[in-house]
Amino acid sequence: MRQSKLMSKVYDKDSNEGPDIKLKEKPVKKIEEELLTRLIVAEAGIEDTKGRIAVANVVMNRLSSPLSYLSKGKGNKKSISNVIQYPNAFESYTNNNMFNEEFVDTKSDVYKEARVIAKKAISGELPDVTDGATHFLNPDVVLNKEGKLPSWYYNLEKKMTIGNHEFLYEGIKK
Repeated sequence: MRQSKLMSKVYDKDSNEGPDIKLKEKPVKKIEEELLTRLIVAEAGIEDTKGRIAVANVVMNRLSSPLSYLSKGKGNKKSISNVIQYPNAFESYTNNNMFNEEFVDTKSDVYKEARVIAKKAISGELPDVTDGATHFLNPDVVLNKEGKLPSWYYNLEKKMTIGNHEFLYEGIKK
């Protein structure tokens, strides 16, 4: 697996917990923007723009969730980094695909669009196309890989399908 120069600074390949974000290397906003951009590409790179926006929405909805396990991580602080890095929250983080240059091409149009989506999400300018979804999955991929859907899938309220992903909600009704 080839890593970008940026991510080699923040990715600890020997860690079982995924990348170790070193805040001294870059400003927090830039790290969060990069993580969110890479997550969007890795999780929804083959989807259309609405599908990519929906992935960003899930991260932001988790960030604003009153359920602490969805929104907090290391240091018990709410941050985009903690949402993305929460153990097993996003497969592309867990399996490190979002740090693989062969999987996330930082020169592609998809990456450029994902960067714009991430910036809008962080600034609060991105509309929520998921109606508050806090989870998503591609059931076909999961079924092909695991042979069954995860147990949490059956306990959540299905909001909608966008592209190949189903978007679901867990939380306190607003």
